[in-house]
Amino acid sequence: MTPENARSNAGEEAKLGQDTLAEAQHLLGEGFYKGAVSRAYYAAYHYARALLFLKGLDPKTHQGVIQLLGLHFVKTGILTPIKADILPRLETLRGLSDYHAEADFKKADAEQAIRDTQEFLDECSKILTRHGVHARASNSVGRSRRKRPRARARQRPRPRRR
Repeated sequence: MTPENARSNAGEEAKLGQDTLAEAQHLLGEGFYKGAVSRAYYAAYHYARALLFLKGLDPKTHQGVIQLLGLHFVKTGILTPIKADILPRLETLRGLSDYHAEADFKKADAEQAIRDTQEFLDECSKILTRHGVHARASNSVGRSRRKRPRARARQRPRPRRR
């Protein structure tokens, strides 16, 4: 991954994080607290991935993101442990939200998750800006900025000749 590609990938990932945070805020406003908590985590997750792209890293798992963030940003002093600890806390909440039907999140829980996410994103944004990466959210909530491939028209089967 070239430095230009790394910055471009980081910017796209950060934009996705901004969009995801907007989704979390929308879900909170509509009273979907479990969904808001889950989306808040994913906003932070995308920003963590953006940071890792700056180092040429592309982890394939959530735990890989957390571990590499610690190794390349916390241990080097770029990101404080207090800010970095937000991501695994949010991941725990996301696991409860997504996989445990009995988990009950209140409005205050979702609001705190979003505040924590914003704190994490603010810190990550400072690092990204120092590397020339700026993220801006798209105008629509819930719409990915990545293009989806168009569905191909089904071809009719050719009649068999006898």
